[in-house]
Amino acid sequence: MGESMDYKKAYSIPTACLSISDERVFEVIQTSRESFGCFCTSFEARRPGQDNFIVVFLENVGDFSVPVGILVESIRGDRILGRRVSNRLEPLDDGAASCERRDIIDWRYVDAYDMEGGALYREMFSLQPERVQTTIRDVLPFLISRESEDPGELRDVFRSIAHHDASAVRDLISRGIEPANVSSKMPVRCFGRARRVVEVEISIPEYAAMYGDAETIDILHQNGSLDEMPGRSPPLIDASFQGNTQVVQRFLELGYSPDAVGMFRETALFQAAKWGHYLVVDCLIRGGADVNFRNVREQIPLFHAASADVAGGLIEAGADVNASSDTGETPLAIHWRNCRWDVVKLLIERGATDHTAGGEIASPGLAGIRELVAARLNRSKAEQMLEELDGANSIDFGLVLPVRAFRND
Repeated sequence: MGESMDYKKAYSIPTACLSISDERVFEVIQTSRESFGCFCTSFEARRPGQDNFIVVFLENVGDFSVPVGILVESIRGDRILGRRVSNRLEPLDDGAASCERRDIIDWRYVDAYDMEGGALYREMFSLQPERVQTTIRDVLPFLISRESEDPGELRDVFRSIAHHDASAVRDLISRGIEPANVSSKMPVRCFGRARRVVEVEISIPEYAAMYGDAETIDILHQNGSLDEMPGRSPPLIDASFQGNTQVVQRFLELGYSPDAVGMFRETALFQAAKWGHYLVVDCLIRGGADVNFRNVREQIPLFHAASADVAGGLIEAGADVNASSDTGETPLAIHWRNCRWDVVKLLIERGATDHTAGGEIASPGLAGIRELVAARLNRSKAEQMLEELDGANSIDFGLVLPVRAFRND
């Protein structure tokens, strides 16, 4: 982001935006600076479940100061080094960057999907219109204060699980408390397009399958806390949904069936394929998962492959590229309709046909499909520019700070 860029024009900075010298802004920045030592301590001793250590500084652009983030990789005295990230909802890696400790106006990191720090972030968020708040919360909800009350000691148990520390679970059992009966409303990561972190009522065994480690799983297994219960998915499915490869591997070693079924008669392989967890897909296949297992709609996991890597792994393991669902659709038809052109291209290369009973593909012939796929995979610069221009009028800021800029006055 250089001095020659017309930032006000490109990002529609409102003339009424806050001044960096406003008293409320200045006070919160002081709070962040005074507590920065906590950030440094946590960064040096970071544990599983703690990530996205970000510091924020300001860059002068004409009459405005634009917030810029650094995803911290190292701290050397008063100098912070890492990767520069832009203040967008979907951040771009803008290369190596560094700043001095005196330049920092805010800091934060994510701990088990709660934000630690971020005093200025929370203040700026509170000043935004409801439409902006809703958009940011939908995409980055873990940045915002949790809606439910902090459950105190119980919260620490869940946090320790995410930190791969089994001591809290071991302590519960020693006190005669059954972990399977302990639940709380906790942040859980989802993999849809919006609300990537939601708060749900979840039990300790379910949370351990999603975010824990092999040691915690061993303790719960020995205690019988992982036994299947009515209304609960098999724990292997929970681990596969979250992409917890270590726990998936441990479940298979403990003898859990790779083809145990959950909702819609889907196995763990469906969940891993659906959310693009290639390492989990590979682990399940090596553990004996059936790549041609049928769900209630007679679909196999290949119908849900989120990427060409996942689809390729399934095909290499024997998945039927021309499998037919209960409506007569094939994997090619489904991925064509969902515009997953990389998967479509792979399926064609591996022998998939363009025939579908439902007529979802307008029979352009394989040559026509190849041409269209090639065009979609190599979009012109003009199309990219049009997309960027179209996005300029939407809410596309909020990762670094929920404000585009401050006035310099």
